[in-house]
Amino acid sequence: MKPLVRCSSLDQLFECPGSRTLIPLVPESKGGPASWEGSQGHWQIAARLVLEQNATEPAGGLLPPDVPTGYAMPKYSTWMIDWALRQVAELIPADWYLEVEVPLAYEFLLFILSGHLDLLAVSPDGKHIKGADWKLGYDAVDAADVNSQILGYLGLIKRAYPDAEDAEFFICQPRNDPDEGFPRVSSVKLTGAELDSCVSYLEGRVNASLANPFELNTGRKQCRWCPVSWRCPAILALVEEMKTILTPEIIAKMKTAGDAEVGDFVITSKVLAKAFDDAEAIAKERITKNGRIVAGCGINITQKHENGKYAVKEPIPMFNAVRSILPAEEIAGCINYSTTRLKDSIAKALSIPKTGQAATTAKSVFDAKLLPYLEQGKRTQLIFT
Repeated sequence: MKPLVRCSSLDQLFECPGSRTLIPLVPESKGGPASWEGSQGHWQIAARLVLEQNATEPAGGLLPPDVPTGYAMPKYSTWMIDWALRQVAELIPADWYLEVEVPLAYEFLLFILSGHLDLLAVSPDGKHIKGADWKLGYDAVDAADVNSQILGYLGLIKRAYPDAEDAEFFICQPRNDPDEGFPRVSSVKLTGAELDSCVSYLEGRVNASLANPFELNTGRKQCRWCPVSWRCPAILALVEEMKTILTPEIIAKMKTAGDAEVGDFVITSKVLAKAFDDAEAIAKERITKNGRIVAGCGINITQKHENGKYAVKEPIPMFNAVRSILPAEEIAGCINYSTTRLKDSIAKALSIPKTGQAATTAKSVFDAKLLPYLEQGKRTQLIFT
């Protein structure tokens, strides 16, 4: 039987082929509030597109979201639904055919590739395709033009629509903060020969990866989302490198460490960060169940509970309550503004696009009315290429 490869796993497969061997061996992670919110959010976006923009449902209709009985998406997150619908209105021409929750698959010579598109749009003549993927979590994923999941989607689109002349795909991440260097919408567009060749390129890379099922490679991209995490032999090998015996050569090198050593250490810290966080989460889960765990070195690990930060559950009642207590000049000093959320709200309240060539956009209103009161700071971000 040919192996089934999912588009969502392509980044991991390409960078670390052996991960495909290990992932089935580790316990599947349990869903929690973050995954429930994502599942519910995707379902609500699809349902509203069907209801309000005449999008077509998958065969058999929309499946219910994978959430516990009685679960409701937090009110402070529901703004993302309206935001997503505005993206569709701005990015997709009104006369195009829309589909939601679209399953695609294609059987190549050595494997089967499958993908699940949140949104697929086709021009009336069938020559132009657009797709979108909603990422509703807090952690930013790679932009569309360097994201192998999107490469897989484009390959499947070309196989499903062989006469397509171009295809464009968007990754939409409403919780990203552009001020922090993470765009909320990124895209990649392939035209003509580029779209044709992406299929053979995709097939070649998958074949090469499947041919090396025992090769493990650590790296920021592949380790960031890998469920094997701290159990991975390659990760454990990195940790073992922290143990050594001093030699004259090592001592001499302490005075001459250059850019290469600094860079390698920074990359290693990024790779290990998620593994450490995952291991700590599992430790807390086991301690909650058993009271403690004993490390291999003999140290007992227990835990204590402390109060965390507050989150506003009901923004409007909260605002009204504050306003009933404090004068406006005091409220002003208590509020932190999100520029991206302000632009979203301006677009919604005034029924105008966020950006673009229109005479009035949320950005132009923001720049004219609010920007004079703001001062933007500077930050330094490391870029890995």
